[in-house]
Amino acid sequence: MDLCEYSAGILTELGGLDPKRANDLGNAIAVKMANLWGGQMIYFPKGAWVELSRRDLEIYREFNGKNRDEVMKKYGISRTRLYEIVNAVREELYRRPGLRPGEKTG
Repeated sequence: MDLCEYSAGILTELGGLDPKRANDLGNAIAVKMANLWGGQMIYFPKGAWVELSRRDLEIYREFNGKNRDEVMKKYGISRTRLYEIVNAVREELYRRPGLRPGEKTG
């Protein structure tokens, strides 16, 4: 129920949808997630970890092996940290089925 209500609120506020349509879509989101992940324990990281994960994925996608200094400067990180991030994201992508580089995710 919370997921439906929170989704509807976001769709109304940020998406500009009327409350009825937002509620219908919020309910559809909640049902879809329940069908996909029902019965599983799911962990949602809080705060900086969510942004950090997004940032790390951006760094991984931007880094091409030839633009090290540019990426380091843009994100304010050291060379060591850049390679730690790239390696960690690469490991995570290969660990999760359907998320390998070059594969379509849906």
